Parts: sequence; C-alpha cells; structure tokens
Amino acid sequence: AAGADIKIGLNKSFTLDMTLLPDFSQVAYDEQFINFEAFEQRFDENRQFFTEGVNLFNKAELFYSRRIGGNPKNFTNANLGDLENTTQSFTRMLNATKVSGTTDKNLSIGMLNALTANNYALGKDSTGAAVEVLTEPMTNYNVFAVDQRIGSNNSVGFINTHVLRSNASGATRDARVSAITANLNLLNNTHFLNATAAQSSIYDLESPYSGGAGGWEMGKQTGAWRWEHELELVTPNFDPNDLGFQRRGNKIHQDFSFSHQIQTPNEKLLRRRNRVKVQYRQLFEPQRFERIHMEYSYFALTKSFLAYGYELEARPKEYDYYDPRVWGRYRINPASVWHNAWVSSDFRKPFAYELRGGQWRWADWGARGTYGSSMFIFRVNDHFNFRTEVSIGNHKNVGWAQTISTDSIGMAMRVRREFTQSLEGQYLFGPNSYLTLNARHAWNRIDSQELFHLTSEGGLTPSSAYTDQDLRINIFNMDFKYVWWMAPGRELNLLYRASFARADDAIALNYWNNMKDISQTGTDQVFSVRLVYFLDYAELLK
Repeated sequence: AAGADIKIGLNKSFTLDMTLLPDFSQVAYDEQFINFEAFEQRFDENRQFFTEGVNLFNKAELFYSRRIGGNPKNFTNANLGDLENTTQSFTRMLNATKVSGTTDKNLSIGMLNALTANNYALGKDSTGAAVEVLTEPMTNYNVFAVDQRIGSNNSVGFINTHVLRSNASGATRDARVSAITANLNLLNNTHFLNATAAQSSIYDLESPYSGGAGGWEMGKQTGAWRWEHELELVTPNFDPNDLGFQRRGNKIHQDFSFSHQIQTPNEKLLRRRNRVKVQYRQLFEPQRFERIHMEYSYFALTKSFLAYGYELEARPKEYDYYDPRVWGRYRINPASVWHNAWVSSDFRKPFAYELRGGQWRWADWGARGTYGSSMFIFRVNDHFNFRTEVSIGNHKNVGWAQTISTDSIGMAMRVRREFTQSLEGQYLFGPNSYLTLNARHAWNRIDSQELFHLTSEGGLTPSSAYTDQDLRINIFNMDFKYVWWMAPGRELNLLYRASFARADDAIALNYWNNMKDISQTGTDQVFSVRLVYFLDYAELLK
C-alpha cells in the first residue's frame, strides 16, 4: 500500500495536516475484553493522525475518532440473513484533513474532515452465486470547533460535528450535533464552573429525531475543605454516536463530593486527602429512580513518594433498566458493598510497582467477587526497560441471558474467572534505532450455573425455559517492532504481529492446561515493512 502524509505551516499560527490513503496496519492492537453489559465497548485511539493536535476537538466529548473507519456498521439496514459464508472487511479511510491553530487574540480554531469508502458484505445466495451488499456507504465526517480564551484561564467554546452518508437508494442516515461550552475560574480562582449544552439531530428518512443534553461541574478548588457538584441531563433522543461516544442516554445524573486535603507535610506524609461522595442516578423520562451510591476514599503520599489509598462504597437497592435489554422492563439488584485498596511506589526509580485489590458482595443471590492487579516496571539500564502486568478476577453475578419476548426474559447466574497478563519492553540500540515488544493474553471462563425468569416486579424466579452456555475465551496479541531513523525525515519500521482469538466451552482447564491447549492453536501472523520519507517542500524549491 502507498499513501502520503502532508504537513504545511499555513502561517505562524495555523498548521494543516493531511493523510491520503493511510495505512494503519502497524497501529497498536486493541485490548479486547468480554462485554456482558448492554452498552457498547470503548477502545482507545492508536492512529497517530487522530492522537496529535486534537485536544480542541474533544470539547463536550462529541468526537470519538474511532467512528471513522474501522469496524463496518450496517447503516443501510441490509438484510444479510439470506447470505451464506458472509465476510466483510474493515471500512477504509480514503483521506483526512485537519487545520488547527490559535490567533493572536487567543481564539483557537480547528477543522477536521475525513472520508471513508463504501463498505460491502460479501457472500453467496441460495443459488451459490456471489453477492455484494452495500452496508456502509461512502461517508464524510466533519468537525468544526472554536475556543476563545478570556483572560488567563477562562474560555468559551463551540463545536459542531456533521456526518453525511452518500447512498443512491437513500436508505441511510445523516447526523449533526452541536454544543457550546464554558470553562470559568471564579472568585480569584478559588471556585470553578464548567458548563455544556448540546443538541443532536438525526436525519433518517424513516424516523428523524432530535434531542438535547446539558450539565455542569462546579466547586471549590482551593483550600483544605473542598466541594464539587456535577449534573448531567440527557434526553431520551439525544444521540451523538455517529461521530461521538455515549454509553447511554435518557438520564439525570448528579454527584456531590466533599473532601478535606492536607497539603502541609508532616514527619511521614507529604499530603493526604479524605473524601466522601454521593452519586444519584435516575431516568430522564419517565423520571424513575435508578440508584444512589455513597463513597468514601482516602489518599496519602509519603516522603519517599509511596502513594496508597482505600475506597469504600455502599449501594442500596438498585433498579437496572438496561440489562434486561427490553425497554420498560427492569431488574432490582440487592444492596451491595464494594471496597478496594492500592499502593504505588515512586515511578522515577529503576524498579517500581503498583498493586491493587478489592472485593464486592450483594446482600442476596450469593453474588460476590474479588479482583486484583499488579504492575512491575524494571529499568535495567539506559538501553533496556520492560513492564509486566497481571490482573485477575473471580465474580459470581447475575446477568441477562436470553429474550424470548417482552414478557419472557431470562437471567443467568454466572461465575466469571478472568486472567490477563501483558508484557511491554524496549531496547535502545542507540539514538536512532530501537526494538519494542508488546504482548497480551486474556483468558476468560464463564460458568453458567443457574437460570431465572425475570418477573414483572423486577425479581427472579428459577426457570428452565431459557438457555445459556459455558464459555472459554482466549485472546492473544503480540507486536514485535523495529524502528530505524535512517536520516532526518527518513524512517524504517519493521513489524511482526501474531494474534489469535478462540472461543469454546472448555472451562474446566486450569492455567497450564489452558496454555498447553492454546499453544496448538493456529495464529494469524503478519510481517509488514513501512518506509516513511518526509520531503521538505521549502528545501526542494531552493
């Protein structure tokens, strides 16, 4: 594949960045995990074009760059059920452009535009003939943002996102979302106020709709005694997800927190903090109570820069309107208690670590869990360093299993065992070349133990009318990369990538038998070479 990246200094304040036919084959892999929730997973952005110079576009959290390209979405509502051997590749980004900068009057301006190609599902019909079905049409993504700084640390801003899809049949949707923001420091910078108001419009030929959202964060940010209040209002039809990320709408969320902070060192500690927090959640429409959480947390930093903390959370009875997956139905979760502790050493030293662990327990159903993680960092010398992480979890909990009808919803009591390990390392050969290793293995076992019927009152009764299955999932990724800066503006990247994902019901295997079993699994292996050659246009004109 061949493409081009262009960077032009338009003037002393503004820069234009452009990428044409970009190749993202060497972008870092996603840290995938099993999602039992009713909401979408969110992944970090690893593509360099969307990680540099994009702070202005993050206003009001309306821009989630992973929407551009990547996994295909069936926006044409194509019926793929009659096709066999269906395959579909990632949506290809054709080009992207961004212009950003700040004027002499402290006005920041940013514009981003990206274009993705048509995406097709390929399969065979009942006669065996090859069929190509358009699922995601050519799409134009546009973001425009401005932010005016007022004084030294106040600002007001505006952002607009627009998604336009090109489909000759018209069976698709477009979207526009706008927001205004304000970030103010008040009363000699002792207090703050951050406010947002947003509106979305979805232009769907069958059922267009619009919605709104707003909220604020305010509080006292100096002194020993501090407080903070957060409010988030989201109507049922507010939908920024064509280019943004929203786990759920239709909510009224409020958080109240009070803290006492001691910044003056004593004979052992540099600083410490005690904080209490109350979270209140309800639906926006109809205005029904969801839950209330009460939290206490403690943080301390010693003179040797060892940090540690503890968190305790009490949750009275909750109403879960989303896990049943049918609007209007809900499950009542029993009261529960959660707590965890952590300790973190001085990360400036050659050896550093961070340890975490916690427990939770519901008052009914025997639901409970424990979890923990460890991270160790080794800086062997000026050339070699590596980091290893391990996280484990053992959870017994109730979750959605099957929906037969709006009146027949099944829940399952599952025991979920999680084990994730990762290794990152870097070796510097010199100032112009280095090797990196990134490897991750996630092993999950889900043991389905008992099935229930969700009653109309939100309770559970044992039932054999539903099905659920045991599940073992192994996900492995490894990137081994060599980078050589041959000369200024000339870079050679060599990448070896191995990965596999396997799912079955062999949950009885222990760790070593699991590792032996998956070692016989075939892996997807890729070796890629990427040569980057920067041309200085000004030098060429000389």
